[in-house]
Amino acid sequence: MPNPVGRFRPEMFGSIRHSGDVRPRPVVPLAAIVQEYGHSVVFLERSPGRFERRQVTTGPASDDVVPVLSGLQAEDRVVVGGAILLKGQ
Repeated sequence: MPNPVGRFRPEMFGSIRHSGDVRPRPVVPLAAIVQEYGHSVVFLERSPGRFERRQVTTGPASDDVVPVLSGLQAEDRVVVGGAILLKGQ
């Protein structure tokens, strides 16, 4: 937070209010996101051994998870481990 006048000091407490829109979004591990030709892609499991490539729009990563802004539904089964191996399939 900018502090040009120096009003905020170390060990001070304060409250903030988020004024933006709050909506639940699907979140996937960072390992599930594969970069392909400049786009973010995840692989969905359609049936055992059958996968579908899906382009998604992601938000900023937080720790090791990424919010998915579009392209994914909450009930979709996403490949997490080894997703990069499906890129060439």
